[in-house]
Amino acid sequence: MDFPGYERPDGKAGIRNYVLVLPASRCANELAANIADGAAGAIPILHNHACARLQPDTDRAFRILAGLGRNANVAGTVVVGIGCDNIST
Repeated sequence: MDFPGYERPDGKAGIRNYVLVLPASRCANELAANIADGAAGAIPILHNHACARLQPDTDRAFRILAGLGRNANVAGTVVVGIGCDNIST
């Protein structure tokens, strides 16, 4: 049986091949949307996490965004920040 999907390096398989554009904070939402609008197959994932967060909230936001990027239907992820966010890799 043929599987018309995409095998990922970690062994997972996806049926979509999206590129996510993730803003590191809501301050970068518009920039992320503009970048995604100009790239075929790119999907912006906009959110309301502010740039001035307490550390537990920053950690939670990082885990959520990282989890979205690890989805098997995602070929790649671009994280967009404008300097006010607290999320770092």
